Amino acid sequence: MAQDAFVEAGKRWIEQVFERLSQELLVASWVWVWVAHDPDYCFCFQLVGQDEREALTFTRGTLTTCGNPSRGHAAVRRRVEAAMRTRLLALLSPPHASQDEPS
Repeated sequence: MAQDAFVEAGKRWIEQVFERLSQELLVASWVWVWVAHDPDYCFCFQLVGQDEREALTFTRGTLTTCGNPSRGHAAVRRRVEAAMRTRLLALLSPPHASQDEPS
């Protein structure tokens, strides 16, 4: 039962990191929802006003680790946060012009 508490804590940690990264990257507004397909959990999100929804998938083990406040899990939390930052930056960057297009 303690593992379920860590999964829920991990989900809250992901949400808090997402909110903080959104503020750092000056993103106006996102909406998100969790979709559970045990053992995977999808954090689905979308920028308000856009049609496409994105998803980050986390395993139960990753959420359990992120939800455990032990200092021994800090490296995993840093890797998860870095992956989230990279994904958000990629989504927010303007599309690059194709090489076939005239300059």
